[in-house]
Amino acid sequence: MIRATIDTNTLASGAIAQKGVIATLIDAWRQGNIEFVLSEHILIELERTLRKPYFAARLDERDRRAFLALLLEYCAIVELRDPIPVVLVDEADNLVLATALAGKAPYLVSGDRELQRLGTFQQVNILSAREFVDLMGW
Repeated sequence: MIRATIDTNTLASGAIAQKGVIATLIDAWRQGNIEFVLSEHILIELERTLRKPYFAARLDERDRRAFLALLLEYCAIVELRDPIPVVLVDEADNLVLATALAGKAPYLVSGDRELQRLGTFQQVNILSAREFVDLMGW
């Protein structure tokens, strides 16, 4: 099975997406075609993001909890190992990268341009959701 770390913003968009590339990515996960590799950092950031007005207006409390519960049950949750790589200016980006490394995920799916500019880091391929879905042929 393909393993990939998915960043917070992609997951948050996936919680509300009904069509498009991110919906395709979430559907592939729900169908068991991919295993998401996440960390406590990503889950905490996701919960905080989903409470923001934009997402709260599109996802009620019950559906927010259900989405988070699904992630907890069906994703590989890894502990971040020290040292956390200091590759980018934004510490949160470094923690997402550390998640992929700790989980031995060959892919990191992110909309973050700084992460995408790396392209590859220690055998982790960093792709946009579009690039990843196209690569997988979904």
